Amino acid sequence: MIKSEAVHCTALTKGEKFLHYKISYEIYSEAGTYHKRHGIENQDAIKVGMKDDYFFCAISDGCGSSKYAKQAAEVVVEASIDFCYGFVNKSEKIESFKELPYILQLELQNKSQILNLDFCELKSTLVLFVLNIKTKRYYIAHIGDGIVICGDQVLSYPENGFIKRFTYFANQKDVLKHFRVNTGILKNQCALISTDGLFFNCYNTNDYIRRSKEICLTKPNDDVTYCRLQID
Repeated sequence: MIKSEAVHCTALTKGEKFLHYKISYEIYSEAGTYHKRHGIENQDAIKVGMKDDYFFCAISDGCGSSKYAKQAAEVVVEASIDFCYGFVNKSEKIESFKELPYILQLELQNKSQILNLDFCELKSTLVLFVLNIKTKRYYIAHIGDGIVICGDQVLSYPENGFIKRFTYFANQKDVLKHFRVNTGILKNQCALISTDGLFFNCYNTNDYIRRSKEICLTKPNDDVTYCRLQID
């Protein structure tokens, strides 16, 4: 039985590793070189949680061109992990994920009202990964860019618009059009959940797979946040 736990990090400068029964994971989040040169804080957020036989990880990339990118990313990961605890109690019903976009928008609206922020400026993406460690069944909820990779297979691709730098966010009116959910059985003992910062200049599956194996060799301009998961 895995004890319930939550870990939240938004500004790590090096990876932190954690070991639990049947599972180990590394979380990493660092500002990109461009942000460092200009004194801009890391605008990504990551949070992981565990309950019983479940592991979940939420990653959000705050839109750098919006005023409240960091606040938006933090709200999205907090709300997503809270959702996961309820999802576990509902016996893994994938239909439950239909509620998540509404929950995210409600929490972003609440944040905008409490801090007197412009809701339209609370732009951030979401990659949510939920894993039943015992059965190896995974669930992924995805808005915008970011990626989930398992070995040599991409489980969830980034969604970009007419140009690579364009993507979609949780606060959009048409978020349901860009909210993707999929499930399957993990066929490898490892997984990588990451924002797009790690995958600059990647345009196809082979690029994504190669870059996922060269993490230590990259120094991207954009913020980088990821979770590497290993199941024993």
